Amino acid sequence: MSLDEILFKSKELSTWLHEQTDKTSFPDLTRRETAAICLLQQSLDVEDGIRVLLNKDNYLPGAALALARPLFEFMYAEFGY
Repeated sequence: MSLDEILFKSKELSTWLHEQTDKTSFPDLTRRETAAICLLQQSLDVEDGIRVLLNKDNYLPGAALALARPLFEFMYAEFGY
């Protein structure tokens, strides 16, 4: 699969997730649930940024990797890869 195809599929999934979560009310949540929703929204925004940076019009893989670094650090710390 080419980078363009991956970015297209990523955009489709991101659009769907944003449609499901934007302007949604979550009443009576615990602090833990509220924190989880905030982290989900932040991860969606970071993914959007990574996709923009990898777009062929302004291809900046170094900056995209900097945004993705915490994901790799977590995977290495938790699972050793």
